[in-house]
Amino acid sequence: MPEAASGMSVVSCLMLLKGELHHLILVIIRLYSSAIQF
Repeated sequence: MPEAASGMSVVSCLMLLKGELHHLILVIIRLYSSAIQF
């Protein structure tokens, strides 16, 4: 079933993107808060 395989790859790709986005948001918040302290 190639449809199921492609669906799983899409879901895993979305989860990976979500994790990367979450990490990026944390980095931006950290930079923003450190910039406020200065």
